[in-house]
Amino acid sequence: MKKFIGYFFILLLTLGFTCFFDGKTGVIMIAFLLLVPLISLCIALITRNSIYVEIDSQPIINKNKKMMVNINITKRNALPTSFIEIKIFCTQHFKKDLDTDIYRTILFTERKSVIPYILTSKISGNAEIGIDNIYISDYLGMFRFKLEDIKVSNLNIAIIPHIHEINEISFFLRNIYDIICDDEEETQGTGLSTNATAGYEHREYVPGDSLRKINWKLSAKKGELMVRLDESISSMNITFVLDFIKEEYVSNELYELLLEERLIEGMLSMINSFVKQGIACNLMYVSGGAIKSVTLEKYEDVLVKAIDITKNKFNSNNKDNIILTEEIMKKSGVFIIYSMIYSQELYKSLDKASEKGISIHKIFPQIQGNKEGNMWRITEEYDVRKIN
Repeated sequence: MKKFIGYFFILLLTLGFTCFFDGKTGVIMIAFLLLVPLISLCIALITRNSIYVEIDSQPIINKNKKMMVNINITKRNALPTSFIEIKIFCTQHFKKDLDTDIYRTILFTERKSVIPYILTSKISGNAEIGIDNIYISDYLGMFRFKLEDIKVSNLNIAIIPHIHEINEISFFLRNIYDIICDDEEETQGTGLSTNATAGYEHREYVPGDSLRKINWKLSAKKGELMVRLDESISSMNITFVLDFIKEEYVSNELYELLLEERLIEGMLSMINSFVKQGIACNLMYVSGGAIKSVTLEKYEDVLVKAIDITKNKFNSNNKDNIILTEEIMKKSGVFIIYSMIYSQELYKSLDKASEKGISIHKIFPQIQGNKEGNMWRITEEYDVRKIN
C-alpha cells in the first residue's frame, strides 16, 4: 500500500510539473510513469505462468553433517522473469546455516537458476524439507502474486541414527542375560561339572570374553566374574519391538524429536550390544500397516536396518498396536518393547503374555506416569534403568 501511495504522489507531482512548468516534458514523464508499471505488471503475469520449481538433495545423511538442498528454478520462455520469492521450511532435525528462510532471484538470459540451501543434520530421524510459498513480484514491487498452481513435492531425508556404546555390565543387559542363562540351564543335561553347576565348565573371566557366557549367579557367589566354557546357543528368542505410536497433542516439537531420537538410538545401541556378544536379535515394528520383522546378527545388519527404520515416522494410528499385539501373542521368548508413551491398548492386551511364557520389558525415553509392570527408561547415556 505504501508503494502505491508513493507512486500516486509522484504522479501528482508530475501532473503539477506538466501544468505549471513544461507541458511537453511533463507529458513524456506521465506516459513513462503510466507505461512502466504496466510493462512491469505484464512481465510478472507472464512469469507467473512460465516457471517451474523443484528441490532435490541426497536422501540419506549421517548426523552432524552439512548438506546442500538445491532449489531449481526453470523458465519456459526467453523473456526475463520478474522477481521470484521462495520461502523454504525444514523440520527441526536440521540447523540452518542462515537465519533466513526466504530466497529471491531473477532469471535474465539463463533458462535455469539453482539456489543452494545449506543445512546441518542435528537430530536423527525422518526429516522433511519443502517449500511453503512461492511469490512473483514485478520490478517496481507494486504487484505481488502467490503461485498456487506450482506444486513442489517435499523431500524426506533419512538422518541415520548414531549407535552408541553401552556399558557392558549394564544392569539391564545382565537382567536379560540371566533370563537367557536360566533358559539354557533348564534345557541342558543334568550332568554336573567340577563347579557343581548343571551342564557347564567354568573359568575366570578374561577381557575379551563374550559377556553372554558370564554366569552372573555363580560370579555373585564367588565374588569374581566366571564364564562358561560351553558353546551352546540360547534357544530363548530375543525380540526388540519398536512402537511408532505417539501422542496426538505435541506441546514442544523439538523436545519430542529428541525423545524419538533417544528411543531409536537407544534401541539400536542395545541391539548392537547383544549382537557384539554373538546373540542374534529379532527386530519387529509396523510400517504401512504391515509387520516388518528381521533377524540381526552383526553390526552391518543393525546399520542397514537403522536406515530403514529412519524412513518411518511416528504417528497416532492406534491400529498399529493391535497388529503388534497379535504378532507378539503368536510367539514366545523375551520381548523388549521400545515405546514413546505407555499405551493402554497395547499393554493391557499383553496382560496374559506371561501365561504363554512371554517375558516383556517396556522401555521409554522418559519416565511414565503409569509405573506398573516391568518398565525401564533410557538415560541420557543410552543405558537402560529400571523405573521404580
